[in-house]
Amino acid sequence: GMMVSFGTTCIASLEIGGIRGWRVAHVVVATLSACLGLGIRWLLEPKPPAPAGDDSWLAAQRRVVAKIASRPTFVIMVLQGVTGGIPWNGLTFLTFYWQISGFSPVQAAEISLFTNMGGIVAGVLGGVLGDHFAKAFGTSGRCAVAQASVFLGTVAFLCLVKFGEYGFFTACVVGFLFQTLSGWTVAGALQPMCGELFNSGHERAQVLALWNALEGIISSFCGAPVVGMVSELCGYKLSAGSGGALSSRQAAHNRDAFRLALEAVAVLPWTLCFVAWVPMYWTYPYDLARGRARADQWEAVPVAEDAPHRHLVDSGSRADYHKFAFE
Repeated sequence: GMMVSFGTTCIASLEIGGIRGWRVAHVVVATLSACLGLGIRWLLEPKPPAPAGDDSWLAAQRRVVAKIASRPTFVIMVLQGVTGGIPWNGLTFLTFYWQISGFSPVQAAEISLFTNMGGIVAGVLGGVLGDHFAKAFGTSGRCAVAQASVFLGTVAFLCLVKFGEYGFFTACVVGFLFQTLSGWTVAGALQPMCGELFNSGHERAQVLALWNALEGIISSFCGAPVVGMVSELCGYKLSAGSGGALSSRQAAHNRDAFRLALEAVAVLPWTLCFVAWVPMYWTYPYDLARGRARADQWEAVPVAEDAPHRHLVDSGSRADYHKFAFE
């Protein structure tokens, strides 16, 4: 993904065979995506048909939503994911911001590349910090790591858009730090917490799928589109006519307006995301203890020889116990 973004940004302003580079990039990416989809369709084994009498897909989704709504921790996970995902959708305009700040397309692509490389470090660092603080402070440790990541990431982002325009090296370093600090939440908190609350892989996948779907849908409406609207409200203006040039004063005003739009779309949702983690200090241990109590209760129930789920107890699979304990 990083290399594709780098390559498409580099060729976006060029002409290839009389065609603008950004058009070529869209066609190439779309073609590769279609080929990948066909490859998955041919190579991946199809899901076996559901036995007669099983619930419909819609009924299964309603059951998942009801299950999430009955547990405060999962509701908060979805809310923080939605609010935290809006800025990341808006940051798709960050490469464009570097270009209107005076950097060439290649430089803008390199800044984005170095920025995204910080996400690799963030995943590892977030996991290490999450495990360390969970051992030291129990259930509160992962919540603290998530809040620290949101706070430090917000501060680093404000520094990035404020001081990054002063130099290429500064933008690369601050961008790398921004991604490194802002990417702890998933690896350090959300995924481990979801794994502890749901030992059943099927249910965990359903929760994550619903969470990602809601985050993607809402952020696609409230992220990048809002950046464009806010920048225009702040005075951003396009060049007059095809190939028209902006005055240096208007270009500087456009840069400031776009920076303000990025800050507005990032700071407010991330602040809400930070606040959403506060009740998790109480709901997470409560839901965790309740789930474990139900799982232990299920293990303690004697099972008759002709019980329909005897095979679950005989198998000794704790994941299956948790599957029924959370229903």
